[in-house]
Amino acid sequence: MKRSLLLITILGGLLCFLSCNNDDSDGLENSSIRERGPQNILDANYLSDFLDNYTYNNIPFEQDNTLDHKSIEFYRIKDDNGNPIILTEQQQSVSNGENLRNSVLSIDVNAFDVNYKLYYIVVRQGKGKEVAISDDILTSFKGAAIGEAGSLNQTPSQALISETPFIDTDDRFWLTGFRELDPSLNRADLSVDGFAQIQAKFKTAPPINPEQPCRVITTNDNGSVVLSDFGVGIMIIPSGLAFYQISLENNPLGASLNPYSNILYTFSLYNNELNDLDNDGIPDLAEGINQSENIIDTDGDGIVNHLDADDDNDGRLTINEIERTDLNPSVDYNCDGVINNDLQLVPFKDTNGNQIPNYLDPTE
Repeated sequence: MKRSLLLITILGGLLCFLSCNNDDSDGLENSSIRERGPQNILDANYLSDFLDNYTYNNIPFEQDNTLDHKSIEFYRIKDDNGNPIILTEQQQSVSNGENLRNSVLSIDVNAFDVNYKLYYIVVRQGKGKEVAISDDILTSFKGAAIGEAGSLNQTPSQALISETPFIDTDDRFWLTGFRELDPSLNRADLSVDGFAQIQAKFKTAPPINPEQPCRVITTNDNGSVVLSDFGVGIMIIPSGLAFYQISLENNPLGASLNPYSNILYTFSLYNNELNDLDNDGIPDLAEGINQSENIIDTDGDGIVNHLDADDDNDGRLTINEIERTDLNPSVDYNCDGVINNDLQLVPFKDTNGNQIPNYLDPTE
């Protein structure tokens, strides 16, 4: 069975730990929970300082396509007074010395009626398959707090990485259950969905050969594993898209985490399994789930295609207007660990020849 117990014991344990202790107040009186708008302004300024305070060892990743996120090292380049810190000779040999701001990208996310930014850095893009937000992924990651979270009086000199992570998965495991970013979800789930928004910007490791599109790992006779050209990244999540007012006290997985913590994740992305949220036979990636703008809603019914079982609203379900077949029953195309259940799309039917496939054409 592909789904590793590590998923349950590590990430599941963390989310259970949070949700089991997560009511409306999360240990705080409702009146004491900070307003999200002002907190987001505070976090944005704080994270801006953080991006100026650090660089990382980018050079080894340009030279070695097997390094994973555990090899990422951050170096402080500003002191408490904002003055430059000269990198050591060794650090200069592995880092270009530029602050993180020079390489960071961002995604705008509106949640809880607040406009947030999710930040990420592409350490290695990956050379394999594209990943949808909703896909299950084979990954590993480490998470740490940034600075003196919880204080309203933070200064730029405090925008530092916590020395002890609050979670470190170490081994590879399958992370399942991604959904679209939805403010109605509880904070524990929301942090994982924020994670998914960023992971969709990367690619998996390439397959070992075309006949085994889901096999990205080679195991040597001595048991060692060979993986290369997989996605590696850094993501920075403001408290409003992380655990917000939830605190992780007596965290079984690592360091405690204060309320209103901004989060730094480093991660590796190895493989994915295509998902189809509306079960219409077309993978979410092909229906535009990753598009932040111009999301596809062919029939204009207010339901985007990747959630709409009848994309053209003609009364005939999409799955009944397409053709699928298992092109090779001996190959696991969808990476679910079962070789004989893969139905791939064949060229879409276009009965009237108007260049619009039947499943998107309300006249067909």
